[in-house]
Amino acid sequence: MVSRRVMPFAAMIALASSFSLAQSPTGRVVKKTTLEIPASGETIETALALQEGESYLIEVQGIYTYAPGNRVADAEFAYDPDSNLWSELGGGPEETIEQNLDLLVNGAAVDWLGSTDGRRFLPHTYSQSHIYRLVLVGNGQPVSFRIYDVSNDWNEGSLTVSISRVKGSGRP
Repeated sequence: MVSRRVMPFAAMIALASSFSLAQSPTGRVVKKTTLEIPASGETIETALALQEGESYLIEVQGIYTYAPGNRVADAEFAYDPDSNLWSELGGGPEETIEQNLDLLVNGAAVDWLGSTDGRRFLPHTYSQSHIYRLVLVGNGQPVSFRIYDVSNDWNEGSLTVSISRVKGSGRP
């Protein structure tokens, strides 16, 4: 199993909130890679390893269908039209499985940071834009992504993941 290093939580929130991938006025984001993660449950891995000790901003966006009847999910939250609510737990009897319908990183559930205003990203926050962020520290290995669902029978669509190395984030 590939281990992953996550930076201290406060530092991750500050870094994830400090810039936009679309416009980086600070010039801190370099080498953007984009992956499509299918709702079928297939694991997608980066072609290259994340450099040891470098920080990477991972941004995921989009929604996918997990069941008929307008049941959709994003990287962290799932929508149930019966209750008209977005929740962090997946719908149905498997909702006790915390990571159900989540986007996993290296096979593990993570706390994706969401934003209500598009500027400040916080844990356990639903993003109406369906954009979430995470900061990982490279360990010299590729990183993998998978949409976890106990049943992929109805799943359609994909999520888009962008990975950007943060310039000047390595060890001195």
